Amino acid sequence: FMIAERQRVNGNLQQSIDTYKKAAHVAHDSRTVQYNIGLMLLRLNQIDLAENHARKAINLDPFRSQPYKLLAKILEKKGDIEGARHLYQIAVSKSL
Repeated sequence: FMIAERQRVNGNLQQSIDTYKKAAHVAHDSRTVQYNIGLMLLRLNQIDLAENHARKAINLDPFRSQPYKLLAKILEKKGDIEGARHLYQIAVSKSL
């Protein structure tokens, strides 16, 4: 996990994704790993893969606002403004 974060900070996004994916094999039920993979994929404009990981993060832990915000950003990029707005509303409710 820390190696992937260091790679991300250094701007090696694809390498960071690869390292996170290795971590996901060990911690397949980690919301944080799924969220971070989704975030890196979004930054690399791999929208469909990013959406898949954001949804996994939400399914693993539906009580955190960050995965909802991530998925909302992804849906915005896909042009689904209503879907994004709905997810932002959920994220706000989770933040209260």
